[in-house]
Amino acid sequence: LAARAEANLRDYPNVKVVHGNGVEWPREPTNAVYVNFAVHRPADLWVEHLSIGGRLIFPLGVPDVDATGPTGLASYAGFFLFRREDDAYAVEFLCPVAFVWAEAVSGGFDSYRRLEASFGRGGMQHVCALRWKTERQGDEWYSEKDWGLVYSR
Repeated sequence: LAARAEANLRDYPNVKVVHGNGVEWPREPTNAVYVNFAVHRPADLWVEHLSIGGRLIFPLGVPDVDATGPTGLASYAGFFLFRREDDAYAVEFLCPVAFVWAEAVSGGFDSYRRLEASFGRGGMQHVCALRWKTERQGDEWYSEKDWGLVYSR
């Protein structure tokens, strides 16, 4: 797949195709990160290596599990667009989505349940910012200790 992508995109000097674990990239500042698998949190490098004005788009979601175990899909997921500003991250909920679940990313069932509850409550369209590696200071649609999605209602 990576070889085919490289062949299809070789005429675009501003595009770099990387074949590897998606949570380990980018390794340098970048203008755009597009993630095509669902995860329960943004990877550190996706957020921290965005250039000012850079964009990150990924499906935030919860893994689907049936009686036999994980199905390989997300049970709840939404596409979110993050934009790095001078000293903050703006966020916009784009739409609900169905995606495959990332095999290389694991989380705890407690965080999965909290994120699932946030999706169940709705209100994703009011998310406006990312709190990243700071203490919680306001109303958040979804919260973890080191990050959260801030509401603007």
